[in-house]
Amino acid sequence: MNEDIDNLFDSEILENETKLNIVNKVDEQVKTCIYDEFVLNNTKHEVITPITLKNYKTIPREPKVTAKEYKFALDTFQALAISAIENDRSVLVSAHTSCGKTVVAEYAIAQSINDKQRVIYTSPIKALSNQKFRELQEEFGDVGLMTGDVTLNPDATCLVMTTEILRNMLYKGSELTREIHWIIFDEIHYLKDKERGVVWEETLILAPKHARMIFLSATIPNAREFGEWIATICEQIVHIIYTEKRVIPLVHYFYSADDQLREIKSISGKFNSDEFMASQNKTIFKKHIAKCINSLLEMINVPCVIFVFIRKRVEELAFLIEKDFLNEEEKSAVRTIFHNAISSLNEADRNLKGIQMYLPLFERGIGVHHSGLLPIIKEISELLFQESLIKVLFATETFSIGLNMPAKTVVFATLKKFDGKNERILTSGEYTQMSGRAGRRGLDEEGTVISLVTDNLASKSIVEMLNKGSDKLTSSFRLTYNMILNLMRVEELDPLYMLSRSFYHFQAYKNCLEIQESLEEPLNESSYTPEMLNLNSLLKKREELISLRCKEISQTLDDYIKMNHRVVDITIPRNGVPLIIRNCIVKEFIQRDDADYVNLFIEVGDDIENREFPVDYISAVYDFRAKVEKKMFNRDFSLITFNSNQDSKIEEIDKKIVNLLRRSGIKVNSVNDIFKKCLICNNETKNCLLLNSSTKVCNLSEFIYEYTQCIDKVKQKDKLNNIVSLNIFELKKQIYENKLNRLEELKEVYHMEECKKMINVLRKLGHLDGNICTLKGKMASEISSADEVLLTEVIFSSNFNELSLIDMIALLSIPITERCREAEDYPVSQENQILIDTIFHPCIK
Repeated sequence: MNEDIDNLFDSEILENETKLNIVNKVDEQVKTCIYDEFVLNNTKHEVITPITLKNYKTIPREPKVTAKEYKFALDTFQALAISAIENDRSVLVSAHTSCGKTVVAEYAIAQSINDKQRVIYTSPIKALSNQKFRELQEEFGDVGLMTGDVTLNPDATCLVMTTEILRNMLYKGSELTREIHWIIFDEIHYLKDKERGVVWEETLILAPKHARMIFLSATIPNAREFGEWIATICEQIVHIIYTEKRVIPLVHYFYSADDQLREIKSISGKFNSDEFMASQNKTIFKKHIAKCINSLLEMINVPCVIFVFIRKRVEELAFLIEKDFLNEEEKSAVRTIFHNAISSLNEADRNLKGIQMYLPLFERGIGVHHSGLLPIIKEISELLFQESLIKVLFATETFSIGLNMPAKTVVFATLKKFDGKNERILTSGEYTQMSGRAGRRGLDEEGTVISLVTDNLASKSIVEMLNKGSDKLTSSFRLTYNMILNLMRVEELDPLYMLSRSFYHFQAYKNCLEIQESLEEPLNESSYTPEMLNLNSLLKKREELISLRCKEISQTLDDYIKMNHRVVDITIPRNGVPLIIRNCIVKEFIQRDDADYVNLFIEVGDDIENREFPVDYISAVYDFRAKVEKKMFNRDFSLITFNSNQDSKIEEIDKKIVNLLRRSGIKVNSVNDIFKKCLICNNETKNCLLLNSSTKVCNLSEFIYEYTQCIDKVKQKDKLNNIVSLNIFELKKQIYENKLNRLEELKEVYHMEECKKMINVLRKLGHLDGNICTLKGKMASEISSADEVLLTEVIFSSNFNELSLIDMIALLSIPITERCREAEDYPVSQENQILIDTIFHPCIK
């Protein structure tokens, strides 16, 4: 092994300039073999094996189903997966929601119980673990549950647990892990979750080599890549079984403020652009959402799941529903289930407002489900929904993860969500996952998906969301102090072991190979005259001056652009080749903390779309307010004049550009002539190949690969003028340099610099003594629900032991409290503020 790596964890202080590289050659990191590739009944099958495996044997397509009998004919994907299990091989089943993936897991459990082998069923959330425990216990009996909150029958042959519990067992080398033969990972696509996806990677890397694994997932486009990673790190055969066929087809509607349901996408998959545009003219104000949902519930079939992306709003909307969905007999059944469920609580807890307030809601057939609820309320909601006693369920996105609770109808209260940084439209994968809850197998011929029109959305974004399908499975691997401390506690492990085997690095190395294959030398610079090469620097200088001018005049634009339907031009900086979009129509002026923005109607191809830009992109304002009509985008309007300190400089550089072009044989009357078309793809502005990405606040390097695609689309047979040709040359040269830099980054063990710094922090704080975990380090390694280092520092501080029990509880609740976007500041009493100031703040410093 590399000498730097040998010495890494022996050194007391890690040198920042230490560079660490994976010793194996790049192509050796990712080489696997593919066998038995075929498509049968709309199901794709392939087998991934490590390159070291010899003499692969094909499995039968029709398995001998011996461990469990089924009263129905197995689907093709189910039969192939069971055949893999019968041959003791790991398998990834990638298929749509509610299509019967659980059948595969149940077969592995039945086989393990018959063979007296331990089987672990893991899921990403406690709600799913609880549901699976109830289902499997009813089916098999010999089933236990471990979620952190509850431990039931821990010696059972089949154990249902959250992934975090399994990870902790693997770190500690639990005796139970030596007995495991099968590990079932439900909802494996959760691996891409930014917050908790890293837990799945840790678990898979630490999983015992003798264990076989079953991965159940929604459709993932890069299933083969995931299978290659598993085959590499676990050194075993992996069957990939993939089907995109939905058992129950979906029909997608938009519901707008005029109480109209408009079919946006039919069962055949056709997008209705006319109905979409009609819906955009009738957006629902957020304060009217509850009223619209009440109206909508009179028109649709139940049971219905309504997805809301803010927990506070889930309950607000639920309590504003007016309709009663249950008869007296059903109400009586609800009360019986509710009181039986809470009977295990003591009397004081049973009478808590946070429990009793939901009974009147349940009695009307309305439920709520989100991670902030008391576990008992979530479980009651799930039970009532399964018993068809909840007809309308308000839920957050977590309800769509794995829970086998399909409905007739799915409703989106909005198509935008806050992702921790920005409010954005749902990705295609998120939409597919949640809308997949619509349609019950054996009960419905089709599922209904309805979205409330609360925002003006671009048709291109909606078409992509509806049609693109599931998101690619990408690694969310990140280093945590908890991970480093746990690795340091295990003698044969270290952080490098985890880093070099992560899915993140596997994908990086595959990317490395792709870059190597695509690397081409840039064009020869000598084919351009010195004048033309000078043009590029002049264009960049001009763009800088235009940007400065826009910033200056933006201070005087408020009175004009606050008047809706004002006509303006915008200039989008693009590294010297700006895109000028003329005759944009102002829809809305927006003031935010960081800057002012303007929402505009612009012409994109044959459509009119909404785009948002900073106010300082506005380069011209016209003395006209226009209707949003196609003909308005091609008219001439009277210009309003604004003076700027940059005007004379721009005029001077314009003359230089025009003179240079004329000397080069290009006929132009003014500099504006060269900006009538995109200087990269040579198309008119409205047809610019880069319009979608170019109309975001961006720079060239952030969208370099989109620019590459754009260049490739420019037909070589066209006689491009020298300006476009030069820009293509400049871009290809930059792309080449970027690829070289990226290649060097990918060859290094990424995260290593961060790892060294984190280890030094742990040593300075006393969590590590050299490479040995101290008492503080051991405590921090056991904390996973909050900031482990901060919480440990608080507990070890001298003031903490002097607190009363009530103050301790209040203080420890702070770091585990999740804050939502609409309630960033909680009221803090004077006593609690003193606790924060005297204990938390010194630890943070």
